[in-house]
Amino acid sequence: MNLVRFVLPILFLAAYCFSNPARNVTFPLKQPDGTTVQVRQVGDEYFHFYETVDGYILQEDKLGFYAYAGADGKSSGIYARNAGARNQADKEFLSSLNEKSIYEKMLEDASRTEKYKLDAPMFSNSPIMRLPEVNRSITQGDVRVLVVLVEYADVKFKSADPKTQFNDFLNKEGYNEYYNIGSVRDYFIKSSNGVFRPTFDVYGPVTVSGTRASYSVESTSSLNSGAARMIIYEALDMLKDEIDFSLYDKDGNDWVDYIGLIYAGVGSNGSGVKEAIWPHSSSLDYTIELGNGKSGYRYACANEINVTAYYYDETTDIIEGIGTMAHEFSHALGLPDLYNTKYNDGWDRGTPSVWDVMDQGSHNCPDNEDYATDCAPPLYSAFERMSLNWLSSVELDFEGAVKLDKIEENVAYQITNKENPDEFFLLEYRTNKGWEYQLPNSGLLIWHIDYLPSVWRRLTPNNDRSHLRVDIVEAGPDFWPRESNSFPGSDNVTEFDQFVFWNGQNMNITLSDISESEDKEYVTFNVRIESSSSVESSSSENLSSSEMESSSSEEESSSSEMQISSSEEYSSSSETASSSSEEPLSSCAPESSSSEQSLSSSEVDSSSSDVESSSSEDVESSSSEGIVGVSSKILAQGIRVNAKNGAIYVYAPQQGRKVVRIFSPIGSLLLERAMDGSELVVNDKILGKMGLILSVSQENRALFTGMINTR
Repeated sequence: MNLVRFVLPILFLAAYCFSNPARNVTFPLKQPDGTTVQVRQVGDEYFHFYETVDGYILQEDKLGFYAYAGADGKSSGIYARNAGARNQADKEFLSSLNEKSIYEKMLEDASRTEKYKLDAPMFSNSPIMRLPEVNRSITQGDVRVLVVLVEYADVKFKSADPKTQFNDFLNKEGYNEYYNIGSVRDYFIKSSNGVFRPTFDVYGPVTVSGTRASYSVESTSSLNSGAARMIIYEALDMLKDEIDFSLYDKDGNDWVDYIGLIYAGVGSNGSGVKEAIWPHSSSLDYTIELGNGKSGYRYACANEINVTAYYYDETTDIIEGIGTMAHEFSHALGLPDLYNTKYNDGWDRGTPSVWDVMDQGSHNCPDNEDYATDCAPPLYSAFERMSLNWLSSVELDFEGAVKLDKIEENVAYQITNKENPDEFFLLEYRTNKGWEYQLPNSGLLIWHIDYLPSVWRRLTPNNDRSHLRVDIVEAGPDFWPRESNSFPGSDNVTEFDQFVFWNGQNMNITLSDISESEDKEYVTFNVRIESSSSVESSSSENLSSSEMESSSSEEESSSSEMQISSSEEYSSSSETASSSSEEPLSSCAPESSSSEQSLSSSEVDSSSSDVESSSSEDVESSSSEGIVGVSSKILAQGIRVNAKNGAIYVYAPQQGRKVVRIFSPIGSLLLERAMDGSELVVNDKILGKMGLILSVSQENRALFTGMINTR
């Protein structure tokens, strides 16, 4: 059988802003006149707002009062009240509203400044690869991570020794305070089966100059990410003589791999403290020189105090659970949110929910007297492990009795669409004990993965309810209750035969007699493949195929996009499994090899006005020492990129400020320069590196993207 490796396009994820999903909790929101209204917070990675318990959207007016949003998405001037306190005029007004239309209007008008349109191209080391590789040097092995503790002039850490407290929280083996099942380091070691071993070096706490509210005032983002960036700049400036930043650049590209921030107090995600920072992962507005020849750009942040515990007791000293930091640091590694970011209201919308740390699973925690949450996040799924090169799945293309060990053993089976290898089913065994004791059930999980580059670039794999791209195929009739999602599950479903891809192709594979071992260490099942099945046991190497990307109206607003893939090469990363008369069960075992797949493609972008081809357009170079070739996509007229005398010359005649960015092949931002005129010369030590990626943008619009191969 053949092993197919799937790699996430980390290149596109590094520069976006991600946030932790909203909790489905309510709290009293105090109005300026002292009255309160019970609300919940609704949020996604673009913006968030309050709504009443019965679903009416609220907007704040200039006096600080929260009123019902009108049809235009703005404050109606009718102040919000709890349902029992509304008068007849309130009720008549509310009956005239269409909350869905109001939400859509607000979403349309919302600021998109958080989602940087860097538009780095899907190019990597020659030959051009359709899916860029993960930077294995910072996602595997022993990696040191810089973490800074920051408190405000008016909000301090509760602990008398926060450095020791958070060093234990992040690193201590078997950490079990505040209901946590382990430390953040424990979580990643367990999720990677020991492949990734981060150590979090804690600095501080340092006290920034302003109050919490003062930084919020300067932030234009509803996540208060501007506040996070400002305190990172200030804190690192205070610590720059204390820290040896070379310790945090494992890949040697002169960029600190990760910057972690833990800020005093609560986050704004469910606490009702609107000036607080919502925990998130993003990039700084501009690069900062840190010392030791290193610069900083990418960060993840989390709050000190658990927001749910704070809701019940504002004096609580219960710290945020490891789930929040695990979720945010997973973004820094390159994983996207799996909840519906368009309708992020804490309600279950059929996404992986509590089964996955990149969804509501980050909040998992047993009921407790302190109302603590986020203490027992589920381990990474097989898909997430594959995305980071931590797991090699085994193609399920054989019949017979099969044994599948629990996901902690780093094993999974895969059933691949031969016409589109980016679509496949994954089979993994989850057990609700140990680290995963807060999962709704144990059993076989069947995932349906449908990777599409354009959707991943927009960070919206699960925003289309009718076409979830990282989806659990439920054993029960619906996604709720979650106890029925697994096989056999609460509905005792022991057979499955619907391995059907989105193009209608049925693999004609049937799983029967699905059964868990008594100790919940493995699951067994029988595999039957009908003769008409398209599943073959021949090698999948050197496959050639064409893939058309057709996005729905929700996924593509103004154009359709087609990708044509040719000469796709998949190289097996381990030996194939076999069954024999001496071994009645075919066992899925972890593989130690990690050879990579190499994919080639050319892209054709089609819009209503023109067709643009990105098939290796060469920009002339007059210097034999300069650029050998530029694989590029010119998105605006007149853009030219050239090389001469060891420098890169960029010509962009468009009026106004433009931004030139240069990335490494795996997406790390190496250089960012403003371009006010029509010409810019870049002469930097990074030009000696191979396979640089250059982009030119203006006001979040991409003008040029290209892969620069230097000698």
